[in-house]
Amino acid sequence: MSTVGPDGEPIDPVESLQTLIEAGEVTLSYDPVTGYLPALLAALDIPLSSQTLVFSRTSLQTLDIAPWAPRAVYFNDDVYVGMVQESPILEIASIDPDDGAVFYTLAQNAEDGPRFSREGTLCLQCHESPVTEKVPGVLVRSTLTDRMGSMVTVLHEGPVTDRTPMNQRFAGWYVTGTQEGPGHAGNVWAPETHDEIDDKTRYLEAFDFQAQNDVTRLDDRFDTSVYLSPHSDLVALLVMTHQTRVHNMITAAATTAADALRQQEAIVRSTGEEPPADGLFPAARGMIDHAVDRLVREMMFVGEAPFGGRVRGTSAFAEEFQARGPKDSKGRSL
Repeated sequence: MSTVGPDGEPIDPVESLQTLIEAGEVTLSYDPVTGYLPALLAALDIPLSSQTLVFSRTSLQTLDIAPWAPRAVYFNDDVYVGMVQESPILEIASIDPDDGAVFYTLAQNAEDGPRFSREGTLCLQCHESPVTEKVPGVLVRSTLTDRMGSMVTVLHEGPVTDRTPMNQRFAGWYVTGTQEGPGHAGNVWAPETHDEIDDKTRYLEAFDFQAQNDVTRLDDRFDTSVYLSPHSDLVALLVMTHQTRVHNMITAAATTAADALRQQEAIVRSTGEEPPADGLFPAARGMIDHAVDRLVREMMFVGEAPFGGRVRGTSAFAEEFQARGPKDSKGRSL
């Protein structure tokens, strides 16, 4: 799908899709049960195997999310789609080449046809903060919930990243898969409600987060038939954790570079001093180098917490993800 607008400027994939829909080049079919979700995923080339399920009430539609009705998240390299059961909207975060995460909703209404509504302040209350590098971004959190899905306390401060120890990842998420070594913190919640727990710090220290590792099916916990997939794949969660962080770091690096150039232009205007032969004053060079260094280190998994052994998901995500990668002339891919 093109990510270049009519004026030649880059646009995010959802804006590109809306343009194609309006031009009659793409049609989104409406399903009476799942609405536009299957057609939207197909149009954006998002695999069903990417489905992950989060039961913590830590997103926009908090009242409709629970352990018996988790929110589904699907993703590819550029777009994240969230679906809450019986919700009138789909939630979308689309990565703009220049501006980072752009947030949309799509009404699950066949009568009006598919029309993406761009969202702003409400989403950015959580999605533009220090945990997203102070740019519009996306993130994975790890929070202990009660039996209703309400947050008791965070297990891991800030976003989950590659550096987060495995035993602190994915609290508040369903996780299907098996692994060798340290277990994750998914598939469990406090049997009490959050207001029944007085000393949350002590409760957190005593809680057994590894009680539900190596889960390979979820149909004994809730009705999986109402979802497009019965899985919340462990490998998909690991990839999404890495990708969300890198997306934010790319946007942060681009923002830092733009800020550095603006500051340099202001110095040139006010002092008349010309930049050195390489085009950058030392201060601007330092800002950009630092941002790029942080990005490269994140992309290369520097400081990654060890897994301790092989990790296996339960869906076809790992195979499909590897097959989607760009390949060289010899068929090799990173």
